[in-house]
Amino acid sequence: MNVIMLLTLVIGLSGVVWCLLLVVVEIVTWSSIREPKRRSFSRIQFEARQSQTVIAPALGALYSGLFISLSASFIFKGLTPDGGADESSHLWNPFIGVVLFFAGAVTLLFILWVFFKDRSDSISLAQDPFSIRAAAEEYISAPEQASLKPEDLDTQLKNWVQRKAAYTMGVAPGRPREKNTRGEDQRVRRTTALEAALTKSENSQGRRQGIVNSLRIYYRAARRYRLRFIWPAGVSAILLVGVVWMALDQPEVLISSSGWGSPWLMVIIVAVVEMVVVLAYAVFRGNRARLWYRVYRSAQTGAEHQIRAAHEVKISQVSEEQRLRELVDQLENILEKTRTESAPIDGARAREIIRLGRFRLVKD
Repeated sequence: MNVIMLLTLVIGLSGVVWCLLLVVVEIVTWSSIREPKRRSFSRIQFEARQSQTVIAPALGALYSGLFISLSASFIFKGLTPDGGADESSHLWNPFIGVVLFFAGAVTLLFILWVFFKDRSDSISLAQDPFSIRAAAEEYISAPEQASLKPEDLDTQLKNWVQRKAAYTMGVAPGRPREKNTRGEDQRVRRTTALEAALTKSENSQGRRQGIVNSLRIYYRAARRYRLRFIWPAGVSAILLVGVVWMALDQPEVLISSSGWGSPWLMVIIVAVVEMVVVLAYAVFRGNRARLWYRVYRSAQTGAEHQIRAAHEVKISQVSEEQRLRELVDQLENILEKTRTESAPIDGARAREIIRLGRFRLVKD
C-alpha cells in the first residue's frame, strides 16, 4: 500500500473519530451549561493567587520532572557502554536525552504562561460579566476597600461586549487589533453577522428551528474563525480522498474488507457517515454557543445593573466628602474669625469658645 495513501487514511480517520468523540462530549455536557456559582471578587482573587502560587508550580514540577527523568535515563544509557546494545541507538541516546530536557523546560514555561497570562492584577481578573458583577458588588458593599472603581468596570464590560462572540463560541479572543489594519472591515462584518445569528437564536422555538439556528451560528463562526471550525470538514475530506484513492488504486482491498461487490459502495457509505458526523458536530457545537449566549446575556444585564448601582454609591460618597469638606472649611473660617475678635490686648491668654449645636470648641 502506498505510504502517502496510508497516511491520508490514518489522518482522516483519526480526525473523524476525534470529531465523533467531541459530539459525544457535547451531548454529555449539554445539561451543565448554566451560570457558574456566584463568588465574591475577593474569592476570585484568592483562587487566582492560589492557582499561581500552588497549582501552577506543582503541575510544572510534575510534567517537567517527567521529561527530565526520561532525559536523564537516555543520557545515562548513552554515556554507559553496553556491549550488547546497537551502536546506532547508543549514539542517539544522548541526543534524545537533550531533546527531552529542553521539552521539559518548554513544558514548564508553557504551564506557567497559561496560569499567569492576563492574571497579573485585579483588573485582568474582571474579564467576563460574572467577575465584573462580583467586582461591582464588592464596591457597593465596601467602596473604600474595593479593588476596582466603577470606571474600570465600565471599561472592562465594554471590552467584553466587543469580544462577546468569541467568548460565546469558546474561542480565545486575544488582544484587540489596531484599527485600519488589513482585513479589519471583513472581520468586523463577519463578527457582526455572528452576533446577529446568536441574537436571533434567542427567540427560536421548537427543535427544528433550534437545529437551523445552531447550524447558522456554526456557519457564521466558521466564516469568522476559519480553521477553528472548518477542521471537521477538512479531515473528512482527507479521509474521503484516501478512500477514493484506494478504490482507484487497490479496489480489491475494499472489496475483500467490506464483502461488497463494488468498492464505490464503500466510498458512498464513508461519505454519508462523514457528513452525518460533521453535521452533528456543527449542530451540537452551535447549540452550545446558543445556550451560552443566553447565559452571558443575563449575566451582562446583571453586571450593567450592578455597575449603575456602584456609580450611584460613588456619587453619594463624593457628595458626602464634599459636604464634609465644606463643613471643615466653615469651621476653619469661624475659628479664624473668633481668633481675630478675641485677640488679647495686654498679652494675657484668651479663651475662645465656638458653639455648633451640642458641640463646643474651647481653646485656652
